[in-house]
Amino acid sequence: MKTNNNLSEFKVTRFPSANNRTPKTYTLADSIHEIRTSEPLERKTRKVRNKSLSDDERKTLKKKAMPAITPAVHLNKKGDIVAYTGIICLDVDGKDNPDLTVEEIKAKVRSMPQCCGSFRSVGGEGVAVLFYCPEVNSDRNHRAAHGTAEALLQEVGIVTDKSCTSEPTRLRFLAHDPDAWIDQSLPALKIDPTLATEAPQQDSQPAAALLSITHPPEYPLSVGNEALQAISEATAGGTQLDYPVWLVITSGMLNSYGEQGRELLHEHLPEQSPGEYTDKARHRTEQHSFGTVLYYARTLANYTPDPSRKLKPRATLPQPVTYAEMLRSQPEHAEDVIENVAARGEKLMLSGGSKAGKTWAMLQLAIAVAEGGFWFNFRCKKGKVLIVNMEISDWRMRDRCRISKATSPNIDFLNLAGHRLNWKDLSTHIQGLGDYDLIILDPIYRMLGDVDENSNGQVADMLLNISEIARTTNALVAFAHHFSKGSKANTAQIDRASGAGAWARDPDALLTLTEHKTERHYTLESTLRHYPKPDSTVWRFDFPAFVQVDEDPSDLKGASGAPKKATTEDILRIMEEHGEMKLSDFSKELQSALGISKSTAYRAVTSATETGHIEESEDGLLKIAERLDDVPPKDNVS
Repeated sequence: MKTNNNLSEFKVTRFPSANNRTPKTYTLADSIHEIRTSEPLERKTRKVRNKSLSDDERKTLKKKAMPAITPAVHLNKKGDIVAYTGIICLDVDGKDNPDLTVEEIKAKVRSMPQCCGSFRSVGGEGVAVLFYCPEVNSDRNHRAAHGTAEALLQEVGIVTDKSCTSEPTRLRFLAHDPDAWIDQSLPALKIDPTLATEAPQQDSQPAAALLSITHPPEYPLSVGNEALQAISEATAGGTQLDYPVWLVITSGMLNSYGEQGRELLHEHLPEQSPGEYTDKARHRTEQHSFGTVLYYARTLANYTPDPSRKLKPRATLPQPVTYAEMLRSQPEHAEDVIENVAARGEKLMLSGGSKAGKTWAMLQLAIAVAEGGFWFNFRCKKGKVLIVNMEISDWRMRDRCRISKATSPNIDFLNLAGHRLNWKDLSTHIQGLGDYDLIILDPIYRMLGDVDENSNGQVADMLLNISEIARTTNALVAFAHHFSKGSKANTAQIDRASGAGAWARDPDALLTLTEHKTERHYTLESTLRHYPKPDSTVWRFDFPAFVQVDEDPSDLKGASGAPKKATTEDILRIMEEHGEMKLSDFSKELQSALGISKSTAYRAVTSATETGHIEESEDGLLKIAERLDDVPPKDNVS
């Protein structure tokens, strides 16, 4: 809460858009300046106000393009409330005030002695109205001030938008308005407690029922008791406990210990007003853990618990259920993104040799899903696609989209080439971007980092991160991976991917593009976890797309027939022709006469010796066994 009227000291939080929740500390002065003068904001505003757009298109564009602030609070990077600003922002929509123009609404609020600012809404048909209440220091006070301001507007004939909540963390989108008004003196609004905005329905519940533990504590409750006691003693000795600090300590205790945490707060840090902790329990917006409490216990009171008292972490895993319970409670079958291949929440890997067109194939997949078409021969459900490009430059990606006609508005691109990435940050960022049916990560090797692609354990751990993205976004996550070097014609399809076996065995759908004997032709094979294996097909890469051709899928480049062997008859015949020979010489004769390898020749000689067909003379030469008639013939000795 601010106690002075300097706009540059009113810290708020700004987000690039509703879909991009990367927070930045801003000030109220910055916000007003951006609204009045920013040329990029002016261009975005004109685009959103385009009359040719439908309401849904305008809403989507607004969330993707327009910046937003939290005028009532300042948040940290985790989204926790650091401080209340005292700014109350109400929405006035033109459709709720049909007898007033926007200019008339702005004139009315400017004439109100309690009002301190106003500017046009994103759509241009409404007004954001600002009040300043220095009494606001909690969610409850904020809602009371909100109700007071709403009543004042009603007195002058202005109806506020009832669909907008009074929550202090609510976003306010910014739009260009060169006539945005702010009263630098910031007249103070006095709360009328009888006019508090009606609280959410859950307020009727007892506070104890709302105290679910959201952050399992690292330490037992006894450590929480000691930490609060140390803080209490420090404050009794003159240490100042600011309201924002008290707020995060309260949040940490409630989130980590629930009702027991609230009892300890009552004991060591008594309420300043009746029901304060009950109110915090009902309207927790900060998600601090007990670690925050320990931080202030250490900095304020020099208290640090013995690390040996830490609790052993417990995995938050689901409990067993019966089949009947699964029928009642489990979600329905996820929709297939690629029909009879893979569904939302699953993983697909496309593997192929270097320069086999994998990235282009992934672009074709994006187009097929965006338009509801076919990818290779597989029908795709129409939906939203996010391509996470981690390799090529923005302009290269733009050119590839133009060439492949990947220009559908259902395809979004996240260009991260040149950015240092880790799975946690990438996963968190993607989750905040919106609802997608398909997310393509290309190329996956950019996320390997220090991971050894030949280590099953490390690769499996990395693929678990991809599973987490699929689970949390409920999207099909697809990625491409390369083959190891050399011909793959005589390698099982599931073993062609480079590196550890986990690469091919982890995804729900594995598709491979293997070189065909015909140049620029590839055999497409599939191994699917949840569906029958489809027939293999052959595709010609006609840049930038693949076209199916009528060729034999088994005619792979470098394929060879069954390995040649040396029969007993072959060995005896060659031995009769050349007589006794050294092992090395006899091996060379077998290789030359039969077209077999050196190792095959040696195995044939060893086998024939063991079966008694040939033997070694006293001179160390190989010869036909003297008692051959007693030995039954045996074919394929190697």
